[in-house]
Amino acid sequence: MSPQTNDQKVCQSCTCWEGSHWETLTNKDLQLLNSGKSCREFKPNEILFNEGDVCKGIYCINSGLVTVRKSGKDGDYILLRRLGQPGTTLGYRPFLADDCHRGTAVVIKPSVICFISRETLMPLLQNNPDLGLQFLKQAAIDLGNAEEEFMEPFMSARARLAHAIILFREQSSKEKLKIELPLRRDDLAAMAGIHPESVTKVFRAFKNEGIAELTDHFLEIKDIDRLIGELDPEFV
Repeated sequence: MSPQTNDQKVCQSCTCWEGSHWETLTNKDLQLLNSGKSCREFKPNEILFNEGDVCKGIYCINSGLVTVRKSGKDGDYILLRRLGQPGTTLGYRPFLADDCHRGTAVVIKPSVICFISRETLMPLLQNNPDLGLQFLKQAAIDLGNAEEEFMEPFMSARARLAHAIILFREQSSKEKLKIELPLRRDDLAAMAGIHPESVTKVFRAFKNEGIAELTDHFLEIKDIDRLIGELDPEFV
């Protein structure tokens, strides 16, 4: 485990503090949180938790990138429709449900991640109902996203990949037209629910049609209106 720094240890100094769930905590609650959590640096391909592990707490991403993958019936990994970026909290659903982790969290880029154990988090939830309400709101948002993903099998390969690209753009910055795609082609295909060969084919078509171009893990959106137009009406 890497040495902790003051910035990593004090939640109020975190760049993700503003607008986070934790802003609802009192000064006394914050003292408990800061003294009870642990923070460390992770390298790419390190695992936070495995599918089926008992949930012992939650993970807050300070910096970097994490994917949550779920294994399919054939044993292959399927990338879930979620990336853990700075400010993301992972593991809160199985924690609140007293359930096991339903996926495997894999670090993609060098990351700083804080772990909040059950022993630290439970008193915070019991003493501060507003914190629980924040997690409930997040659960409702994630459920809405899951319902949207349920409809994706009815979308074309172009529409699915366009949807994934738009999600990446929203997670990075809605103002950017050039974004980083830190995933391998196989992971991106699994995320969009299409074959890896289809990813190459669709990107080639997007480039030829002046919609988007992929080079060296960076995607440049050349015509955002046409990209959005690839989606089925209910997804626009």
